[in-house]
Amino acid sequence: MKNLINFLKRFRDLLIFFLLQVIILSFLFKTKNYHNAIFFNTSNTISGWLTEKRNNVVKHFSLEGENEMLKQKNAELLATQYFSFYKLQNKVFTINDSIYEQQYSYIPASVIKTSTTRRDNYITIDKGTLQNIHEGMGVITNEGIVGFVIKSSSHYSLILTVLSEKINIPVKFKHQNKVRGHIKWDGSDYTKVQLHGITNDINVLKGDTIVTKGSSGIFPEGIPVGIVKKASNQNGEITLDIEVELTTNFKTINTVYVVKNMFKSEQEKLENGFFDE
Repeated sequence: MKNLINFLKRFRDLLIFFLLQVIILSFLFKTKNYHNAIFFNTSNTISGWLTEKRNNVVKHFSLEGENEMLKQKNAELLATQYFSFYKLQNKVFTINDSIYEQQYSYIPASVIKTSTTRRDNYITIDKGTLQNIHEGMGVITNEGIVGFVIKSSSHYSLILTVLSEKINIPVKFKHQNKVRGHIKWDGSDYTKVQLHGITNDINVLKGDTIVTKGSSGIFPEGIPVGIVKKASNQNGEITLDIEVELTTNFKTINTVYVVKNMFKSEQEKLENGFFDE
């Protein structure tokens, strides 16, 4: 108590000054409409700024959960597309349980590391064997194909992308179903691959769409690959030189979908020993 009295005596002038300032300001804001409006406008501005910052922080921490939900919804949507079903009957035009059987499902994953400048390029994703991802599974995006899973741990998987000399993917023309070849990357431009095996008697036009053939069971039939940019016949060769611009942008890729073919083991078991590797 003695210390409190000494403190009040020591700083009485300063305390009286602040008390008088509070009293004067209160009378000012109560009697002057202009100053009152300025005070409340300033208070509202500060309050609004604080509320906005708080909402931004909340949205930032909730964004990851919303992204995961969006990726899962996209995977579910892919599983409902026509190319994810195996047709049990011919000459039908509607999808129902008696005509189609689910063949492909999709596991969403985030890209955590990628390369585009090497001769063989890879992507690391944040899903692995705990999510039933294994070697040999195909990988796509909403825009098109990506590559194959070549290695998996419990929580991560490594993907060899189409930007590799080790990959040949069977493809076809979207609007010329019987015209088929395979794509291979020449290592020069990460946005383009080369289409091989198309003979010079085929009318190939700039803008033709190239899609997956689906015969290997790794990718569903009809997944976008790219668009023909140019086609030429060099030195009278039997086959055409065709350049295809990829629909997948490997520089900006951040979400992928790992393809699970529920019939693949059955196909491999049947074909074992009858086809060359």
